[in-house]
Amino acid sequence: MSVNASDEYLLRKFASREIDPCRINFGKPKFFTPEPRPDKLSIGTLDRLPVELLHEILYMLDLKSLSDLRHVSRGGNVAVNALPLYHAIVTHVPYTLDVIRRTGLQSEYTVQRLYKILRTRDCPECGEFGGYIFLLTGERCCSACLNMNQNFWALPIDDMEQELCFPYEEMRGLTAMTAIPDKCFSPRVEPGEDLRLISLREAVNLARSNGTLLVFDMITCLGRECGHSSPLPMVQSCFCKFGPETRNDVVPEQPRYESRIPPTGYPVWLSQESNSYCNMSSIRLPYLLPDGTVDWGFYCDACMNTTTYPYLTPESEFLKHARVCEWIRDYVESNCGVPDPNIEKHDQ
Repeated sequence: MSVNASDEYLLRKFASREIDPCRINFGKPKFFTPEPRPDKLSIGTLDRLPVELLHEILYMLDLKSLSDLRHVSRGGNVAVNALPLYHAIVTHVPYTLDVIRRTGLQSEYTVQRLYKILRTRDCPECGEFGGYIFLLTGERCCSACLNMNQNFWALPIDDMEQELCFPYEEMRGLTAMTAIPDKCFSPRVEPGEDLRLISLREAVNLARSNGTLLVFDMITCLGRECGHSSPLPMVQSCFCKFGPETRNDVVPEQPRYESRIPPTGYPVWLSQESNSYCNMSSIRLPYLLPDGTVDWGFYCDACMNTTTYPYLTPESEFLKHARVCEWIRDYVESNCGVPDPNIEKHDQ
C-alpha cells in the first residue's frame, strides 16, 4: 500500500543528504586567478598549438602537474582554467581538488579521470546510487559497500602488514594516502597526524601474486541472502549462492527501494564487521547530470533508524521509495494517518 502523504511532507520529514553529522566538510579552496593584463599571456611553445590540441595535452597531465603549471605560469593558469572539464569540477565540486591534494593523491588523478567519476552515477559493485568516492582507487561507491564491502576498505600500512602477514617492503609500490582527519570512528586520529592508508584490495592482490596464503579469502553475503542475522565473523562460511569471486558479472536491475548486495557477494579478507577507516579514505561526491546540475542523493531518515545498511536514493527517485517504505508508512499511520496541513505544521 502506498503512503498517502504530500510530496512536500515526505521530502521535508524523511529526506536527508548526509548520514554522518560529525563528518568534516572541506570548504571551497581559493584558486589563484591572475588580474587581466593588456598583453598576451604566453605559455611558450605551447602557444603555437591549436586550442583543441592544447586541451588534449593538458588533459593528459595529472593534477599535480596541472597545479604546478598554474603556479609557475600566468598563461598556464589561464589555459588550465579554460579547460571545460576542469571548469565543471571547480564549479560543482571544488573541495575534491583540495581533498586530493591534502591526501597526497594528486599524481593518481587527471582532470579527465575525475570528471568521468563525477559523471558516473551508480556504485560499480551493487548498482546503488554511488554518493561517495573511494579515494585510493578513484571509484564510485555507495554507503553500504563503503562500510561492508572490503573492496573499498583502507587500512594503515602497519595494520595491513599484521593482518595479511605480508611484509611492508613488498607493499612499497602500492598507492598510499594521508588519512583525512576524522573524529567519529577513530578519535585517536587528529589533524596533522601522518596516518598512511593503503587499499586492502590492492594489498590482497599483491599478496596473492607473491604466493602469500591469506588467513581469510572467501565470499559472503553477510547473512542477508540466507536470512542470517549474525555479525560478519559468524557468517564468514556463509557462501549461499555465491561461488568463486567474479568481477565481470553484470549488476542486475532492481528497484532502488529494495535492498541490494553485489551479485558476487562480498569478499572477506579480514574478520572485522565494518570499515573503521571509511571516513578517512572517502568523501561525498554528487553525480553531475547531463543538464549541468548535481544530484547528491537522499537518505531516508526512516530507513536509517531501522536498518544496518542505509543507502542513498537519487533525488528524482526518492519519492518513489518514500511511498513504498514500510517505516514511513508506519510513522504516518501512527501519527493520525494521512498528514493533513495542520499535522504537517505541528511536525515542523
